[in-house]
Formats: sequence, structure tokens, C-alpha cells
Amino acid sequence: MIRKWREAFFCLLVVAASAMPVAALFESGDKGTSGAQFLKLPVGARAAAMGEAYSAVTKDADALYWNPAALASLSGRSFSFSHATLFGELKHDCLAYAQPLGKGAVGAGVQYLSAGKVMETDDLGFETGGVMRPRDMAVSLGYARSIGGAELGLSLKYIDSRLAGSASAFAADIGALVRVSARLKLAFAAQNLGGKMKFDRESDPLPVNYKFGTSWEMGGSWLGALDVNFPRDNKPFVGLGSEYRLNTDDWAFSGRLGYNTRTAGDISGGGLAIGGGVGFRSSRLDYAFIPFGAIGAVHMISLSTGF
Repeated sequence: MIRKWREAFFCLLVVAASAMPVAALFESGDKGTSGAQFLKLPVGARAAAMGEAYSAVTKDADALYWNPAALASLSGRSFSFSHATLFGELKHDCLAYAQPLGKGAVGAGVQYLSAGKVMETDDLGFETGGVMRPRDMAVSLGYARSIGGAELGLSLKYIDSRLAGSASAFAADIGALVRVSARLKLAFAAQNLGGKMKFDRESDPLPVNYKFGTSWEMGGSWLGALDVNFPRDNKPFVGLGSEYRLNTDDWAFSGRLGYNTRTAGDISGGGLAIGGGVGFRSSRLDYAFIPFGAIGAVHMISLSTGF
């Protein structure tokens, strides 16, 4: 037990030391200065229930979103789908597929955010009779490979947003994953590196985010994870998550708890997340519940399978 906690303490020190030099470059005064905000939404109920502390945990097709380097961990083909009901008519759907290829692995995925139906109005606020159906979409392709004891990955994405007009951009994610021991992993990811989204004459940069993460297995049943994020349009925030697993020959049952500080100080009661999952052989069904105080709550369900 002492050795397990020693490993956990070591990984916390490494993540903190890596994060401190750049922490001063990011602040809350930059809020609202990025476009394509849907790229910040979590993918997968397991990750959401663990407070989005997932860059060093992911090892299936969802790695395309969290850390493309983890695609190199695949032992076979992987498919995942997630659906989230947000606020009002907002719905977020994600689909991903990945498989080993040669000495590496490849993956492809789609994120889609639908805002439902919005009535058009004129400059005075009167309805014109027209209807808009705003939506955001991102299509990603990724590749990862193990090189020199580390896993390295890259994903390229095409982003398209539509309101009355449309805007699009290309971006890239890069990632790295290092296995310090059989139980301890360290991760780094740089997300949404690219151009700007331009509606008419106005341009907005993409929501770039730098992420340092770690995960550690505390015995055969407990998993802990920590991610420290540095977004270009907000102050740094931390995701902390845990998972307890109960395994039988064919079945697996999981309970999860997470906390994310991104909304701390902005939303009363926000930040906590809970969830669970049930797995049968190589397939898993997961659920996450994320309360946002008086605003409401997010419900997410996801299905993943390996074959």
C-alpha cells in the first residue's frame, strides 16, 4: 500500500512541476475569446463521470479526442458511440472507430452538436417566419505509434459551424503517453491547434488547450486520474477522477466519481460528476450525470466495444 501511494505522490509532483512554468500565461480574462466552443465538450460517459481526467486513461477509440497517442495502446479494433443531452434542445453525439495498422494505429471520428430549431428575428426582435437549425461538426483522423518507449500521436480535424452563415477551419491535436510503471502513466496533449473560424467578417481563434495528465492503478480495482488543463481562453483548471471496478469472468461493473474546476466560481454546485458502467466481455455501457446547479444537468450515455 505504501508503494502505491508513493507512485501516486510521484505522479502528482511531475504533473505540477510540468504545469507551473506556463500557468501564468492563462487567465480568466480571456473568457469568450475563442470560437468552436463545442470542441470542449467531453466525449464518452466514462470520461465525463471521471471529471474529464482522461488523457492518461483512455485506450479505446475515444483516444482520438482525449489524447491521440493512446491509440497506440489498442490491441484490436475499437468502436465507440456517445450521446449527451445538454441544456434546452442541445444534443451532442460522437462516433469513433480505431484499429491497429502496421506498427501503429489509426482512428476516425465525428463530433456533432445540434441546437434544435431557432426562430429567425429581425433587428427589432420580431419573428420573420424563418427557421434556423444551428449545428457544429468536427471530423477527425488520427495516427499513433510507439517510439522509443513512448506513445506518440497526431490527429487532424476539419471543423464546420453553421448558424445563419457558416465557418470552417482545420486543426490538429498532438499527444504523448509514457508508462512509468505497470500502474503509472503520464500524458501530454495539445488540442485544437489551427486557424480561425470566420463568420462573415469576424474571426475567432480555436479553443487551444494544453493538457498534462496522469493515471495510476491502486491495486486491481481502484483507478485514479488527474488532468491539469491550460486553455487559451480561460484560467487553468483541474480534472480529478476515480473509478472502482468489480470484475467477474465475463462481466464488469464500475462506479465513478469526478470533479472538474473549470466552472468553479461561475456555477453554483457545478464541477461534480458521477456515473457507472456495466461491461460484458469486450463491450461496455456507461452513464454519467453532471449537475450544473440552477442551470440544469447533463446526462450522457455511451457504448464502446472491441473486436
